[in-house]
Amino acid sequence: MRRYLLVLTVFLFCSLLARAQKGGITTAASYFTQGKLDKAKEIVDAIVKDEDGANMIKAQFLRGQVYQAIFESQNADYKKLSSNPLDVAWKAFKEVIRLDRRRRFEKELRTQFYNLLIDFMNQGDAHFRNRNPKEALEYFKWALEINQSPYGTNKVDTMVIYNAAVSAQQAGMWTEAVTYYKQALELNYKPLRTYSMLAKILLEQGRSNEEINEGEKMEKEGVAYLLEGYRKFPGDQYLLVELVNYYLYANELDSVLLYIEKAIELNPGNAEYYRVEGTVYEQLGNDEMAESRYLKALELDSTDFISQYNMGNIRLNRVIKEHEALLALNDLITYNMKIGEVMAQYEAVIPLFERALELKPNDRNTCSTLSQLYFRLRNKPNSSYLYKYEQMQQILEN
Repeated sequence: MRRYLLVLTVFLFCSLLARAQKGGITTAASYFTQGKLDKAKEIVDAIVKDEDGANMIKAQFLRGQVYQAIFESQNADYKKLSSNPLDVAWKAFKEVIRLDRRRRFEKELRTQFYNLLIDFMNQGDAHFRNRNPKEALEYFKWALEINQSPYGTNKVDTMVIYNAAVSAQQAGMWTEAVTYYKQALELNYKPLRTYSMLAKILLEQGRSNEEINEGEKMEKEGVAYLLEGYRKFPGDQYLLVELVNYYLYANELDSVLLYIEKAIELNPGNAEYYRVEGTVYEQLGNDEMAESRYLKALELDSTDFISQYNMGNIRLNRVIKEHEALLALNDLITYNMKIGEVMAQYEAVIPLFERALELKPNDRNTCSTLSQLYFRLRNKPNSSYLYKYEQMQQILEN
């Protein structure tokens, strides 16, 4: 008899609890309808803390509504009710999907998800503008998840995918950035920009990868995207420059010349292109072409220190070789006849390095070169080379 009484008592208690929970949902729903979000939240939170309440579809749906409304509210006090209302709302709605096997809430969920998707996208944009890329990525990922859920639009949102890629890149989450950029590229969304960003990440991560084979694989994939992008957008200078940089890094100088010439065709007024071309020709041992490229660079930009210094260096090396050839003759008469010409050539180089020093004051390489030139010509009558040599030495000793 006692056993049956106990069962009856438990059943009665559960029945009363269920009735109380339903009544609580009704009350919370009434508060929600009246816009009293604080009271609605208090009741619905209490209901879902209980296991039975957590498995009530109406409780979870109402909780999702309340928390979504908290996020969308313009009332500052209501905003303080939750630090992550959208997260809570989305979890509640996912519980509704799990529990609603008969799809009775399909219409209501579609309505909620339409606005929830906008909320997540707006929140992602806000975090992105406030330079919180990691947080922005999370909201963009949620937006994609909502859209692909049973009650989302199931349409591919290319803009959100691209925004997720950019956010991941800025957050340093390279694997996710590559994944989203590839998705955006497959959907042909902002392909020019996407090719550039995808290649940039793969190349940089490939070079820094401690696993050599994996690093090489990533680099090859990166340059493949660059080449594919360039084939589709041959007029884009950014892709060209990235190709030039890649082949410079790989020391494939013939390829550098190929693409730097194409870059010059697109923008013949860019001094930097000619400077890069000059350095490549110099590495290939073609000093005449290198000098002509440096001169062109300086014609376009007279403040280009590197072109100025490198051009001076080419001419100085030419004089040094002539001087060495003269010494190798081991003929004193010939040496005495021609050494004056060689010294004049040394002197002719000095203004090139003095100009370089004007462009980059106290540059140690320039000062060292000038110091040697001044010292070589220190005994020339009526000159100030000895004094200039002492000046350079003071700079170098400091």
